[in-house]
Amino acid sequence: MQRKNIYLIFKEAVNNAAKYSECKNLFVDFHFKKWGCIIKIRDDGKGFNPDIVKKGNGLYNMHKRTEAIKGDLGIHSKPDEGTEVVLKVLF
Repeated sequence: MQRKNIYLIFKEAVNNAAKYSECKNLFVDFHFKKWGCIIKIRDDGKGFNPDIVKKGNGLYNMHKRTEAIKGDLGIHSKPDEGTEVVLKVLF
């Protein structure tokens, strides 16, 4: 179940970047450690203000899936500066 949730969080982050960010570049980093992994998905798109963005099912589901696998999810974005999604998971 953990692998499926990690995959679906990753898929949603990439889909959001492709659908909403108007980015020219998308960067994906996987860092595997003895204790788990860190996945970063970053774009150079238009970004958004997290305080006022309408939270749809995609962001909600990403947070719920992260809770289910006892991970840590950070979504960092500013208008005109792109967005970065960071998922940390313990194995």
